[in-house]
Amino acid sequence: MEHSNSLLAYAAVVLLGYLLGSIPWGLLIGFINGVDIRTKGSHNIGSTNVTRILGGAWGKICFALDFSKGFLAVVLGVWLASKMGCDAISTARICGGAGAVAGHIFPVWLRFKGGKGVATGAGVAMALAFWPIVLGLLLWVFLEFKTHVVAIASISAAAAVAILSLLFQIFGWEHIGWPVVLLIWIMVAFIIYRHKENIQRLMEGNENSFKKAAK
Repeated sequence: MEHSNSLLAYAAVVLLGYLLGSIPWGLLIGFINGVDIRTKGSHNIGSTNVTRILGGAWGKICFALDFSKGFLAVVLGVWLASKMGCDAISTARICGGAGAVAGHIFPVWLRFKGGKGVATGAGVAMALAFWPIVLGLLLWVFLEFKTHVVAIASISAAAAVAILSLLFQIFGWEHIGWPVVLLIWIMVAFIIYRHKENIQRLMEGNENSFKKAAK
């Protein structure tokens, strides 16, 4: 019976994370401004396209909201699991985070066509592996400032977070836990895969750049 209750709690946490992650903040921000963000720019509902279409202020708001839903999915997942009598907090954290990223990338409301998972994944990682994501975000800011190409910053920062989480776990700089490291590597793999078109454009030398757009 206890095992069944734990499985039910984990399922509930995943569902909660998914529902939080599937909130399409970019799309809603577009609607507030009278625009269907899916018909403009890259047609993506993420903060990068929001920035491109509606400006930096709205893009930052979108990033913060997408980031927050990933972070909250972990925190509220732990709360829900504890309320349901499940004391395996580490597993609940992973379930909540995984659900949030899945919800953002594959939202049922948008026929499973969502964002690329960078901001939401960063929020999840912030709740699970603090220092690797802090360093990853700093790298993202640096690369975006230097290159003005968000894809380069996002892909590089995501890969860095995966590597840093592994190193921090191996050397004991932060107690992350191997299951969390595995989750981060899976999230990063999905994020990089979702950037496959950007990678192709980078190889061809014609990737979108905010520097180009400003000219």
